[in-house]
Amino acid sequence: MLSVARHTQEKNVLHNGNLALDDVIEIARIMRDRSCARELKGTVKEILGTCLSVGCTIDHQEPRDMQTAVRNPDVSLSVHFASHATPRMGIAD
Repeated sequence: MLSVARHTQEKNVLHNGNLALDDVIEIARIMRDRSCARELKGTVKEILGTCLSVGCTIDHQEPRDMQTAVRNPDVSLSVHFASHATPRMGIAD
């Protein structure tokens, strides 16, 4: 009888990378067209959620803390967003 080998997954893989916030924003700009978020800020939060899933940090901080910072209007991330702003279908974010 012919048997099919199943793909075995390696479990408990440790990811320990660190990304700069500028890198996350650049990734969000690239992924912007595939995102369901209405603003670039929402896409950044989606990317931060992926970082949380795989276990990497953002500027040596936990991604959850960075999501809170992006959500908080008092924190000045507008400098990062302004330098990376891209229009989406002719409408600026």
